[in-house]
Amino acid sequence: YELRWQPSPFDRERSESRPQGLWVIFADTGGLGLQLAQRLEAAGHACCLVEPGATYEQLEHNRYHLDCRSRPDFDRFVASVVTQPLAGLVNLWGLDADELTYSDGLTGALHWVQALLAGGKVAPLWLVTRGAQQLAPGDITDASVWQTPLWGFGRTLQLEHPEFSATCIDLEGGASNPEPLLLELGRDDDERQVIYRAGNRYVARLGHADAATQNAVGFKLKADATYLVTGGLGALGFKV
Repeated sequence: YELRWQPSPFDRERSESRPQGLWVIFADTGGLGLQLAQRLEAAGHACCLVEPGATYEQLEHNRYHLDCRSRPDFDRFVASVVTQPLAGLVNLWGLDADELTYSDGLTGALHWVQALLAGGKVAPLWLVTRGAQQLAPGDITDASVWQTPLWGFGRTLQLEHPEFSATCIDLEGGASNPEPLLLELGRDDDERQVIYRAGNRYVARLGHADAATQNAVGFKLKADATYLVTGGLGALGFKV
């Protein structure tokens, strides 16, 4: 089997009912988070922007700085700011990821989930990347590889804490339009892996791999090579 992306058009008439409560947006430096907050506020929702900073700091009534590496900052934020029901969290820190900062968005997402669990709060979580997934082989020639760890985190969270309804969304490279995110925040389906390309929405499915793909992934052991086996320490790893 192989991962395939299946077209899944949105019914816009059924995607405008967003949860009420506080929307927390971990804003990127490119302004997408700010646009998203403005659109949500215009629709009558309460929003709070959180930006990465050197230390915990309240800049305005609904704008904060948090140190993504400081778990106490997130605990403090949850205890002092998240005093009303949460509508959801949108993590856009991954959009700024590069080889030096890629762990910031990942660490921030982890600390946020840990702080929520410690505070006894649960809310839907959206992890947003841009150009980090391929619609088809060769679809992206300069993939944002430093953003992809967020998808690994999201998939793990889906299994370990399904109560967060963690959703991974990959926007088109260079995209700065908040419209796809607004649609996703109001969606009424159970899709948890979504990508957008040329204005079209695709969802993840498993399909039978074709013969060419199966032949391409053939594997032969080499007598002079070293292999690292991770996991499966109960039985399977030792057999491998």
